[in-house]
Amino acid sequence: MMGIFVTTCLLTLSIVPPAYLQYASFAPFIPEKQKKWTVAGYVVCFMAETLVLLYLFLSGQCSHSIFMFKKLYSLLWTPYFIWAITIIRPHFFRHIYVFALRTIFMLMLHTLIYYLFYVFIQLGMFTNSNTLIHYSLELFIYTISYILCLPVLIRYFNDIFRNDHALSTRGYWKYICVLPCLLLAESLFFVTQSVPNVIYFEMLVPRIIISCATLLIALSVRAGINQADAIYLTYERNDALAAQIQSSQNYAQSLNESQTLMEQFYEKRREYLQKLTKLISDHDYDKALALIEHIGLKLNQTKRQEYCKNIVVNAALTTYLSAAIRKGIAVTAQADIPDCSPAFSTDLSMVFSNLIENAVHASEKQAESRRVLTLLVVRQEDMLNILIKNRFDGTVTFNEDGLPTTDAPGHGIGMKSLARFRDEYHANVICTCEKGWFSTYIRLALPAT
Repeated sequence: MMGIFVTTCLLTLSIVPPAYLQYASFAPFIPEKQKKWTVAGYVVCFMAETLVLLYLFLSGQCSHSIFMFKKLYSLLWTPYFIWAITIIRPHFFRHIYVFALRTIFMLMLHTLIYYLFYVFIQLGMFTNSNTLIHYSLELFIYTISYILCLPVLIRYFNDIFRNDHALSTRGYWKYICVLPCLLLAESLFFVTQSVPNVIYFEMLVPRIIISCATLLIALSVRAGINQADAIYLTYERNDALAAQIQSSQNYAQSLNESQTLMEQFYEKRREYLQKLTKLISDHDYDKALALIEHIGLKLNQTKRQEYCKNIVVNAALTTYLSAAIRKGIAVTAQADIPDCSPAFSTDLSMVFSNLIENAVHASEKQAESRRVLTLLVVRQEDMLNILIKNRFDGTVTFNEDGLPTTDAPGHGIGMKSLARFRDEYHANVICTCEKGWFSTYIRLALPAT
């Protein structure tokens, strides 16, 4: 009875490490709620399978044999996998990719351990009489070996499934997951066939070849994704540079227009002064007051909005906030941003550009009376506190980092840029969508100049 209990527990326990790998591959970028549901489901699966198998074996409804264990082993993983793809969504093709690679690794590991036992038996270190003890020991060694390999496997899948790859690899996995599945099908061929002459040590070389091919595919996938991400980053930086150049050009054009208006006013200053003198001498004070207001209006037209002392950031704020005003959005802005290093000023200006542009797009979807955008930047010694908020009545989905996510093609670049800025400058970023307001709060230390 103790032998049945130990073997059954080892059998069901050996399913857990591959199932955990299926979950851990996605853990860094799934919500906490999905994590809890996945782990809870795994616990239920383990307990249910263990209790059901113990009942079947102890009641004699299933034979306690190696053949039965191998049949069960090909079925016990199913509840874990179905539960994972049900809870951790929408990543079906990535799940297939993880499942194919983890199964090939499982088969290779089993084959190596079986071959090791075969060598020990041939050397007389193990007897060939009690196969159940050998099988229990093999399951124990396999489980420990898989657990020891988990950190490497998890790091690989986390690397290729990083959340910032989502934009550039959305349609990639439905095609690439087929390759390891084909290799898995080849590796499983002898398992599904009744070929008595094929034993595990004779399958060692073919499975090593398949495992090497799988390893090459896995490394190629990672290299390809890293290259695609590098290209995407280059494109993002080029796009940011182009936007900054355009912003600077618009700001320079605005200054030129201001200078032109000032020159025109300067040319008419004598005419204004003569008119004003005549009106005052004629005691026509109403017209004189109207002329003064007209002169004041002309002077105001020559001014250009200065939101902050940082020239680079001010150019971006002037360009994008002016565009928001032209679109009928009520803008309230106050920014206390000092001169900083060129690199930081450029990065900060791109964050403002992206966030304001997102706010403008969201505001355009609101009723005209609800188109409001507020920007507030407060400096406290060497700390910068930034708040940008706008009206938004829709629903926003946030990832585990608290940043909004979107499946719309061509969107999400602004938040990806914000994530890079947060990581590079160790900023705290909080995004909320409450009571009809979408807000982005950023707090960071000003870098030393």
